[in-house]
Amino acid sequence: MNIVENKKIVIAYAYGPKNSGDLAINLGAIDLLSEIIPEKNISMISRFAFQLPDFKNTQTYLKNYYPDVELLPGFFNYDRHRHNKIKKIKEIINGISKEFYYNILPFTNCNWPCSKTIKTICDSDFIFCNGGNLFYWNEYSRDLTRLFGLIFPFKFARKIGKNFGFLPQSFGKTSRLGKFYLSPFFRAANFITFRESISKNIFIDSFGYGKNFPVFNDLALYIKKIEKNKGGKILREKKLKNKKYIALTIRTEKLGDTESLEKESLLKITEFFTKLIKELLDSFDFKILLVCQTKADTESTLNIYKKFKKNNKVVLINEYDPLILKYIYKESLLLIAMRFHSAIFALQTGVPTLGIYKKEWGPKMLGTLSDLGLKNFCFEFSETRILDIIKQIQRIIANREKISKRILFSLEHQKKGLVEFIKKEVFT
Repeated sequence: MNIVENKKIVIAYAYGPKNSGDLAINLGAIDLLSEIIPEKNISMISRFAFQLPDFKNTQTYLKNYYPDVELLPGFFNYDRHRHNKIKKIKEIINGISKEFYYNILPFTNCNWPCSKTIKTICDSDFIFCNGGNLFYWNEYSRDLTRLFGLIFPFKFARKIGKNFGFLPQSFGKTSRLGKFYLSPFFRAANFITFRESISKNIFIDSFGYGKNFPVFNDLALYIKKIEKNKGGKILREKKLKNKKYIALTIRTEKLGDTESLEKESLLKITEFFTKLIKELLDSFDFKILLVCQTKADTESTLNIYKKFKKNNKVVLINEYDPLILKYIYKESLLLIAMRFHSAIFALQTGVPTLGIYKKEWGPKMLGTLSDLGLKNFCFEFSETRILDIIKQIQRIIANREKISKRILFSLEHQKKGLVEFIKKEVFT
C-alpha cells in the first residue's frame, strides 16, 4: 500500500538482463519500494550508457512489467568487454571529464547545464544504491577505477545535499586506498544495509564501525510477480507439469561473470554434477531438471546434459527470465543450486534449497542460507561429498512442508522489517 504520494526517488543502478540474478535485483527493488511510494515516482539509473545495447534491453524488459518506472542512461559509455583500445581510452577520458565537471568543480550545481540523469537526481528526494555485489571487489588498488565510476551519483548527491542510502550489499575486504576513498560516502549515507551477516562483519573489520547497521535479505527475494502461464507452458513442453522433479543449476564463471573458471575447475564441476545426477537417479524416483539461467553457463550445462541425453528422466531448460524461473523452481520438489539467484528464486516460494558454493564467489550463498537458519543446507564445493547431499535430500523430503513454512515465515519477517526500516529512515 502506497503511503507517500509526494516523494520521488532514484535507484542506482539498474542491472542488465544478461544475468537473470542481476535483473531480479531490479525487480525486487521496485516491488519493495512501490509498497511505500507509487511506481511513477521511481526512477532507475542504468549501469549502461544510452549507446550500449544493454541499456535498451533493460529498458524494454522493465517497461513490460513496470511501465511507470523511468530508466535513465548511465553516466559512462564504458564496456569492460570492448577490445578496441582507442575506444576504451576515449571512454575513460570522457568519464574523467564528467567527474571533473560534476564532482570536482566546486561551483557546479543543478542550475548548470546537465544531463537528464543528473537533473532527475537534482529533483529527487532520496537516492538508493541498489543491492548486490557492488562493493565486493575492494581488496586491490586496481579496483579504484571501478569504484570511481560506481560512486559517481552518490558523490554528486553528497555535493548538492541530497540524502542517500545503501540497500542490502555484500562486502569484501577493502584495500587502504579503497577505505580512504569510500569511507566519506559511507559515513555520509543515511544508512547502509547488508544482505548477509558475514558481509556486515567484513565491513566492520574493514572500516571500524557499523555494529548497528541492519542485515536484510537479497532484494530479489521481494519480487511479487511470477510468470505462471509462460512457466507452465515450458513445463508442459518438457513433460514436467504435475511431475515431481529436482531442479539443479551449476556455475562456471568467476564472481561478477567477468570470465570463465579455469579448465581444471570446470572439469571438476562437470565430473561432480555428472556423478551427483547418477546418484540422484539411483536413489530417487524423480526427474532431474538441469536449468541454465545465465548464458555464460550454457556450454558446461549442455555438456553435463549430453551425458544423460538418452535418459528421459533428465531434462534441460535454458531460461533467463527471473519471473519464469521463479515459477519453474516453485513447482520443483527442491533445488540444488550453484547459481546464487536460482536459490533466491526457489526460496522465495518456500522451496527447500541446497546451496553449493566456492569460497572465491564470496559470502552470499553461505551467508544468506545461514541467516535463514539453513546453514546445514549449504556446502563448500571442495569439501562436499555426494553422499552428504543425498542424505540431506532425504531429510528434506521427509520434512519438506515444515521446512517450507519456516522459510516463508522467515522471509516475510525480513520483508516487513526492511519496509519499516526504509519508512523510518527515508520517509519520516
